[in-house]
Amino acid sequence: MAAPCRRRDHPYRRPRPLHLPLVRMEASQKCAKGVHIDDLAEYLDKRRAAAVKECLQLQGLR
Repeated sequence: MAAPCRRRDHPYRRPRPLHLPLVRMEASQKCAKGVHIDDLAEYLDKRRAAAVKECLQLQGLR
């Protein structure tokens, strides 16, 4: 029996865009970009809160 073919465009495997403001390290367009630590922390806190809420809903606790 052959293994099932997995498509790359599966909806659960699509990369999700990170909605974070990027900051250029230098004036050049080819320079490295970074994210401010406060913006990253806020993003992670929101993602965690959403995951906890979903987990509680799946368990029937909320």
